[in-house]
Amino acid sequence: NHAAVDIARRASGGKAYLAGDVGPSGTTIAPFGELAFDRAIEIFYEQIKALVEAGVDLIAIETMFDLVEMKACVIAAKEATKGKIPILAHMTFTQDGLTDTGTDPMTAAVTLEGLGVDIIGANCSTGPEHMLPVVQRLGDATARYICVQPNAGLPIQKNGVTIFPATAQDVASYAEKFVDAEANIVGGCCGTPPEYIKLISGMLKR
Repeated sequence: NHAAVDIARRASGGKAYLAGDVGPSGTTIAPFGELAFDRAIEIFYEQIKALVEAGVDLIAIETMFDLVEMKACVIAAKEATKGKIPILAHMTFTQDGLTDTGTDPMTAAVTLEGLGVDIIGANCSTGPEHMLPVVQRLGDATARYICVQPNAGLPIQKNGVTIFPATAQDVASYAEKFVDAEANIVGGCCGTPPEYIKLISGMLKR
């Protein structure tokens, strides 16, 4: 994590904020899984503390489908950051507008605001067309900053290669719609290389 921050800072040349990214544990929190809640906090704290010490500008929790795991990660982040840098918390929603564990956007937003995160978001899982109503519901539920990072559509397999079907223009065409839905930060997740982000940025410069 220290090396990653150093590489990113040198690459950005001081022209960008650096987010310390924290993803899900890869398992399920008790009582539905084997990872104890307190142990999850310890694991997340270890990584987040390293990122904070390395000098990130914010902590970005992403691709969380379980609100309980998100809670453990936010608790760890609050302890590690001591309120000195912002915390961004992304849940990931399916095409039906719920997380894999059945949480709707409004419940997620109210819970995350109650946990004291600074920015509430949605990332991964779907293309922009399915993420737009999620962002609208987040905007209805909270006055906190909102971040949205959709995939370039749902991945498909073609000749053994994973393909994301949405073009840069397809994804960027939703940028203004996301802003109209109260999003403050707009980007991309899986399948959105630099040219996608550059096009989004150009459309939202004003």
